Amino acid sequence: MLGERYEARLALLSSDPTRDRDAELARSRQELFAAGRECLYLGLPTVGSHTAAVLRQAARQGFLGDPLLVIGPEALIAYGLAAGSRIGQAFPAGAPLELLDGPEDADTAAFDVLMTFCGGPYWASRGRAGPVRNPAGHEVRLHRPDLGAEPEGAEWLLGGQTVARVVVSVEGIPAQIVAPEPRTFALRKLWLARRTGRDPADRERDARDGATLLEALAAGMPGFPLHEGFAGTLPGPLREVFDRWQARRQHPAPSSAQDLDVPSSFVAAPRT
Repeated sequence: MLGERYEARLALLSSDPTRDRDAELARSRQELFAAGRECLYLGLPTVGSHTAAVLRQAARQGFLGDPLLVIGPEALIAYGLAAGSRIGQAFPAGAPLELLDGPEDADTAAFDVLMTFCGGPYWASRGRAGPVRNPAGHEVRLHRPDLGAEPEGAEWLLGGQTVARVVVSVEGIPAQIVAPEPRTFALRKLWLARRTGRDPADRERDARDGATLLEALAAGMPGFPLHEGFAGTLPGPLREVFDRWQARRQHPAPSSAQDLDVPSSFVAAPRT
């Protein structure tokens, strides 16, 4: 219901500006806010106010999903809504919004255009990956694989079937999240959990989030089967992670915790 109302409002906002649409916009706004308050009442996951504002502007400008994808913890909210479960942990309301852009397109420069419209404004450096901040201190981080910037393996998240879900801010105002292909996202999380030199807390979080998301997928998240046809499309490093994860599910009692990709407490036993 919330998603349908959100899409209807976006269509209304992009309709012919010469026709009288004030009454329609006012009614649409009231309906969206009512649905948002219901989401808060139900205790559904929320995103921060500034994050929601950036996402709404990206959707209005047609940048969300193509080319910009959400790759931070907000992506887990979208996956959880798609799977009908809660995935990931709560994160601070002031957490940075992480966006992934494809190879830079000089004709659109979507991220730079977006940042000029968002409240603050945000201070961006054209064509360069990295964080930008508004006067309130909210940070948006852009990642472009073609510029060789962090995070590692970001290029694996490009392409594939995305997941789009409408969420609400802490005030109950709707915004849309478009996240990368969830199977690849989860496997990359487990791959990151094995990378030495990273903060131990980040590695543990990646391990937990990746394992939890894969279990949700294995339980039957619509449209994303974990079969050989999918595995055969994976880049080498992710195929190795996938094979190890499958082996651990089939044999959940390894001889040594060191054999695991992640701490043993994060490896779920197969469902019976």
